Amino acid sequence: SSKVYITADNGVFLNSDGGIVWSYLKLPLRRTENSPVRAVGLGDQGKTLYVGVANTVYKSTNQGQAWQVTAIATDAAINYILVDFTVPSVAYIGLTKARY
Repeated sequence: SSKVYITADNGVFLNSDGGIVWSYLKLPLRRTENSPVRAVGLGDQGKTLYVGVANTVYKSTNQGQAWQVTAIATDAAINYILVDFTVPSVAYIGLTKARY
């Protein structure tokens, strides 16, 4: 795939033209969520995007146009997302003590 996703303190960005134009992907953040985006993962050969903010996972199957949101019952922050390439419906998250 020629798509590149990056995370920054203010969100997720998508590029598909070799780094010339970046698109901002708007996340449906809760009002109380002012944490930086720390994790991104791709699954299903780039068709599924996972993003971690604080203790919440955002999943999109249409390049960030719509999101499924799942909060995890923890006070830790999601720092890593790894999608199983053999079973793309399975994603693993890495947590660290929350500092947000």
